[in-house]
Amino acid sequence: MHLAKIEDLEYRKSSKIILSNINWQIKPGECWIVMGNNGCGKTTLVSILAGYREWSSGTIKLFGEELSKSNTVDLRKRIAFVSSSYFDKCVRYENGLDIVLGAVNGLVAGGLDIAEEDVCRAKKILASLGMKTKGLYPYDLLSKGQRQKVLLARAFMQTPWLMILDEPCSGLDMLSRDFILNTLADIAENSPAAIVYVTHHADEIMPFFTHALLLKNGKIHSQGNIKDIISTENMSDFYDMPTEVLQSDGIIRFKAHDKLHMNQKLYMGG
Repeated sequence: MHLAKIEDLEYRKSSKIILSNINWQIKPGECWIVMGNNGCGKTTLVSILAGYREWSSGTIKLFGEELSKSNTVDLRKRIAFVSSSYFDKCVRYENGLDIVLGAVNGLVAGGLDIAEEDVCRAKKILASLGMKTKGLYPYDLLSKGQRQKVLLARAFMQTPWLMILDEPCSGLDMLSRDFILNTLADIAENSPAAIVYVTHHADEIMPFFTHALLLKNGKIHSQGNIKDIISTENMSDFYDMPTEVLQSDGIIRFKAHDKLHMNQKLYMGG
C-alpha cells in the first residue's frame, strides 16, 4: 500500500509552470529527504501533497483515496504539515494555540467541537517547546523561531500517518533543532508513519532517512534510495558543479569544488 501516490502532477500559476511531470510514491515507514535550490517548487509540492493547495492537473492519492475537494479536510487530519513558508501567507492574527488546535479538524486554525482534552494537550506541547506564554500571542507578533515552534507543536498534536516537514529547523536555536531531529528519529524508529522532510542543509540528513528526492526547476531530477541519490556523482550533476559528498559519524556534508571568480579590484572593495 502507498500512503501517497502522485501521478503526472502539474501546477501552473497564471501562464508560468511551477511544477511539471511529477511522479512520486511514498510507502509506510519511508523517510524522505527533499532538496532543491530556492524557487524550484519544494514548498508548492509539499503543500499540494498535504492537501493545502490545489493543483492544475494530474492525480494524487492519499491513504488509498483520490484527493479531491470533498475529502481534503478529512484526509488532512492524518497528515502533520509544518511549513512556515505556507502558513506565513495564511495566518496573521490567529494565536499559536488556535493554530495548533487546527490540526484536530484538518484546518489552518481553530475549528468547532474542540474537546477540552485537546486544548490541554496543545498547551502541554507548546509548553514543552518553551511556548507556554508566547503560544497565546498572535502569529504575526512571534519571531521566526517562535512561529516554527507553533507549527511543530501543531504537528505533534496528532498521531499522523504522514509527516510533511518543510524546513522545520529553520529559525530554531541549536538545542531546539537537536530536540526536533531526535524526536523525528524516535518517530522513525517506533512509528509506521512516513516522513517527508524538506531541507537545504546536508547535516540534517540523519541516518534514519531512507529515500531522497531532488527537485530542479520544477521537475524531479532524481529520486530513490538515499545512498544512490545523495552521492558525489549525482549531487555534482544536480548542482552543475563538482560536489563531493562527505560522511563522518553519520553526518553528511557537501563540499563544492568551485568558487566565485572575482577580479582583484572587487576583492579589495574597489
